[in-house]
Amino acid sequence: EDTIRELNTQRAHAFQKIKTLAETDSLTELYNRRIFTECVDGIIQRANPEERIGLLYIDLDNFKFVNDNYGHDAGDKVLKEFAQQLKHTLRLTDVVMSMAQDISRLAGDEFSVIIQDSDSDSALTIVANRILALFENGFNSQFGNLAITASIGIAVFPHDGNSAEQLITRADAAMYQAKSQGKNQFTFYSQELADKALRQQRIEANLKLKRFDEFSMYYMPLYCAKTGCISGVEALMRWHSSELGFVSPAEFIPIAESRGLFMDLDMWVLNKVIDDLPELLHSLGSDCKIAINISSAQLSSNDFFYEVINTTSRRNVDRNNIVLEITETFGAEMTERVISNLCLFKQAGFRLALDDFGSGYTSILQLMRYPIDIIKIDKSITDHIHTDGAQLLEALVMFCKKQGFSVTAEGIELAEQKKLLIENGVDTLQGFYLAKPQPLSDLLKTINAEIVHPRSNSQ
Repeated sequence: EDTIRELNTQRAHAFQKIKTLAETDSLTELYNRRIFTECVDGIIQRANPEERIGLLYIDLDNFKFVNDNYGHDAGDKVLKEFAQQLKHTLRLTDVVMSMAQDISRLAGDEFSVIIQDSDSDSALTIVANRILALFENGFNSQFGNLAITASIGIAVFPHDGNSAEQLITRADAAMYQAKSQGKNQFTFYSQELADKALRQQRIEANLKLKRFDEFSMYYMPLYCAKTGCISGVEALMRWHSSELGFVSPAEFIPIAESRGLFMDLDMWVLNKVIDDLPELLHSLGSDCKIAINISSAQLSSNDFFYEVINTTSRRNVDRNNIVLEITETFGAEMTERVISNLCLFKQAGFRLALDDFGSGYTSILQLMRYPIDIIKIDKSITDHIHTDGAQLLEALVMFCKKQGFSVTAEGIELAEQKKLLIENGVDTLQGFYLAKPQPLSDLLKTINAEIVHPRSNSQ
């Protein structure tokens, strides 16, 4: 009898262990997506017609930083720590059953919380703010204070969906909106967001078709501050889709980057610039520089480097004529591999520019590590130089010059801005006041007009 009782106990323990493994995430011990979805669907089926159920979709921002700098084992420990802090942050009134049943790790560094009987958006706002408070001054973990934050999307039954999958999908869409607005915040799902998500899906689908005949190249002149003459151009991609109409680069480039479609676009730009290079060199001289924007997502892999090197070698291009521009915001994800790849580009003969400087988070110490030739001052600084930004500009230009950087000012829209930039020692000028982006044929006319009627720096 004792043996039978012991066998039954062992069987019960084994069953419970198997059940736990099947229902929970092995790392955080939270319910997995399948069980979480069943739980939410059950809550929805039992809900009254007037009852509101909120679903919060949480994604940890910059979590890749933890894995890259501390290792994946450390990343797993941080996820467990966050899961515990998340459970302790929520009150019993915020959940339906036990804490572990209503918080779920959906995938990777993504979590979800279900809030039953949330009588208003303000109640969900309170919960979201309590979660964000965990990251108010960085996330405290056994590895110290980590520079990670959270982005949260919120969807509400019945307005935003009548099933777990609908709520999860729409809360996920709202979460990505929170990320695009600067991270470390929350966003509610809305019809406007739904329309935006649908357009993004259509843009992605059209990008995958690779209809490069729908793309065209525009060139924006760059003016030498000393002579007032065009010294180079920036190549800018334009897309007139047969299905979507004009699609702004601000729309399609982030989608291409996030979906891994950027390699084809960047190589199309490079090849188109090489096609136009003979005419540009003939009109602007052999020393002219053509700037090409490259995706920061390319910089963590050697594949793009070898593709560019092979293409320029095969087509016999002098790389000294090409400037590769990277945006300042990539600095937050700078790694030794990225720096190494930038050095490879520099050693191969390309010039490197840091674009939009002043709009991101690059520190002075980081800037000194980058193998950069040119600093492009962001339009946000140019906009304020005639008021409270003059002293900042003067100090910034002086620092860049001492580090050996050439300085370009972007976003010039007023004569007064141009005047102050020249007085403060900026080397190159760019903006709509001087010239707008234009097709190659129009650019050649602009160049010829400048030769006949040179632009004075006093203009």
